[in-house]
Amino acid sequence: MRLTLCFLALIGVALQRSSPASAQAAVTPVASTARLRIFLDCATHCDGEYLRSEIRIVDWVTDRNASDIYVLATSQRTGAGGNDVALEFIGRGGELDGLTDRHTFQTAPDATNDEFRSEFARVLRLGLVRYLLASDRARSLILTGGDVDELNDRAQLPTTDPWNFWVFNIQLDGQLNAESKEKGTEVELELNASRITDAWKLQFELAGSLDRNTYELDDGRRVRATRDRWNADALLGRSLGPQWSAGIDAGALGAKRENLDLRLRFAPVIEYDAFPYAEAHRRRLILQYSLGINRYEYVEETVYSRLQETRLDQRLRVEYRTRQPWGGASLTGTAEAFLHDLGQNRLGIDGDITVRLAKGLGLDIEASYSKVRNQITLPKGSATDDEIFLDLRQRATNYQAQVAVGISYTFGSFLNSVVNPRFNNLD
Repeated sequence: MRLTLCFLALIGVALQRSSPASAQAAVTPVASTARLRIFLDCATHCDGEYLRSEIRIVDWVTDRNASDIYVLATSQRTGAGGNDVALEFIGRGGELDGLTDRHTFQTAPDATNDEFRSEFARVLRLGLVRYLLASDRARSLILTGGDVDELNDRAQLPTTDPWNFWVFNIQLDGQLNAESKEKGTEVELELNASRITDAWKLQFELAGSLDRNTYELDDGRRVRATRDRWNADALLGRSLGPQWSAGIDAGALGAKRENLDLRLRFAPVIEYDAFPYAEAHRRRLILQYSLGINRYEYVEETVYSRLQETRLDQRLRVEYRTRQPWGGASLTGTAEAFLHDLGQNRLGIDGDITVRLAKGLGLDIEASYSKVRNQITLPKGSATDDEIFLDLRQRATNYQAQVAVGISYTFGSFLNSVVNPRFNNLD
């Protein structure tokens, strides 16, 4: 009985401390410190919980309009396979209005998540100094540094590269699924090699998958589904200036579902970016054109009574991407056609947009549409029910379309710099 009364008393004390009146009293000292408020808009992998716990000199807010400093983080892959991250600082209101800054850092391709977030926090912390000084909130700052030799080791980049900028990657995945009436295995192998410099870009990929499944139907029949696929791709690109590039694209593909025993393509490519490539992390407007020769060898005779053929084609691609404080958007248009018959073509458009409509209100829209008139690989005859249900055979279609819409609204306290990891793993 005494233990029960003590337990109830403890609960009462806890509820009293978490009451609205007490909670309001706890928030007041935080507001009275008049610390700068920061909103982090992260398009790359960011550990928000870690950053809030490491950087406590500012208040973290969940609403961009309530911030004094807006930070936009974007990321691009480096030639070695690491990350090139840019942090753009934008001051908002008062003495910070119009004050902008930009800091970048790079991570190695084998960097761990902890190394990435530590470097992210370091650069973010340094970027805040200018704003703290400008707003006269830097009186408590103290400049400290580690061992001089250690700092020099971090700052120095290797002067020689024994690999001459070549990066290789090998990945092997396997999966086994089993039920009383279904069994499936899948093995995937992928080999990548690349060499990327300011002037040249070389990329090679060889990938294949063995996908086998067996189904036992209620009538006792056993249906086997095979979706094996392999591909090889190579790209050789050369920079022709801050906005022009040229190259050669080559590829090979084998896929039974698409009735392809072998498809080879070799195509010169030219690309123009309306903005300098150096601004790619914020905006891109590219026009890309290729003229290619294709060799087809089919598993089954096609609807055009062909088992093999050679064709010329051309492809045009226009893409626009932007990342801004209001959100982000992309729009891509593609057109491809066979030269011997321009009526055999495919026209497509796809895009997505993320917009912050108001405080806490966000809208996400993704859509794509393709007009299909170039299905020359379709096999003769009709697909069986098994092939349709198991998606083992490509079918004729005039178009492909997809739309996805999402809306979110967040309300309540926008000021929360507290980190509390309790029960994070509880589902």
